[in-house]
Amino acid sequence: MTCFCCEKNTPFNDEKHCPVCGHVFMGDGWTGIDAHWKAKHENVMPYELFWATLCERHKKVSLRPRQDPKDKPHQRIGSISNAHVGRDFESAVLQAFADLGMRLQKNVSVEVGIAGSKKGHAFDLGCEEQRILVECKSHRWTSGNNVPSAKMTTWNEAMYYFLAAPAKFRKIMVVLRDFSEKRNETLLSYYLRTNSHLIPSDVEFWEYDSLNRCLERVYN
Repeated sequence: MTCFCCEKNTPFNDEKHCPVCGHVFMGDGWTGIDAHWKAKHENVMPYELFWATLCERHKKVSLRPRQDPKDKPHQRIGSISNAHVGRDFESAVLQAFADLGMRLQKNVSVEVGIAGSKKGHAFDLGCEEQRILVECKSHRWTSGNNVPSAKMTTWNEAMYYFLAAPAKFRKIMVVLRDFSEKRNETLLSYYLRTNSHLIPSDVEFWEYDSLNRCLERVYN
């Protein structure tokens, strides 16, 4: 049986990467791979089969000490990891939608694709019965009030997935409200101003106010 990671040319790093989507696993080696795979890649092959294919080099977990958070310049201050921040934000948004009477679930998978070719993709939140898909982004301005350029590319990626999703679904992008006094605008208003050409016409943008724990629809 050929190692799936070898087939995908996944590097033999101490830091483990998903061979399908490139997701980096936090903590010790493959921590969280089972939940990640079952939520996002069961359409590729069952998790048990994927794990059984792995060669010893790819399975191997390094015994190196954990990296100190202060040595991670792109990790949010005060957080265990960016992955934890993202999961906590999704849970907060899920509750905020519930307060509005919208009962959603996490990791809702639908078939997406362009020009006839389709593949399963798990959106952060959604509901197949209500035909709703939601992506959540908790990014902030940098400490110097600059644009987090690398992270903004994931917003564009979300736009592409919305474009490729079935037209029958309502598509919602929820972002953390983060206002810059220096720039006199939120991160979302900046994105809408500079990237409107990449936004599909049927995508709604909502802001989540972390202080009041509420949502506001601000675009579309």
